[in-house]
Amino acid sequence: MTKEKTVQKEEMADRLYEIRKRHGLTQEKFSEKLGISLSAYKKLENGTNRISIDTLYELEGYQYGAVEYVLFGYREKPEEVWTIIRNCSEEEKIRLLLRLSIYFTETRLGGDEELAGQNGYKKLIDNFFEYLQRK
Repeated sequence: MTKEKTVQKEEMADRLYEIRKRHGLTQEKFSEKLGISLSAYKKLENGTNRISIDTLYELEGYQYGAVEYVLFGYREKPEEVWTIIRNCSEEEKIRLLLRLSIYFTETRLGGDEELAGQNGYKKLIDNFFEYLQRK
């Protein structure tokens, strides 16, 4: 695993810990609220595992804006994010959609780390657009 990926997982783990502590919950209670086992939660909070889409879904239901915060480290109001997306070019929207699809597929299926990595997804998406231009 690259140093960058390790840092990202540790940062996400720290933010998850912060959310749990802010709500005054034990790891056991928080894992119950997220619908995962205590051992699975501990692996998330110590940075061993990545958070799944299902767990992100439960987290968002538990605290508004938590998904953006855990994944990216910031909290944006959904309306602001939506405005930014609406103002993007069509190609940028497709690139964003593909990037999110790759990220969540990689996370969910535990696939090749390079695929979802900064360079991996960019190369894959660039290849996709080159293919479309040839058609």
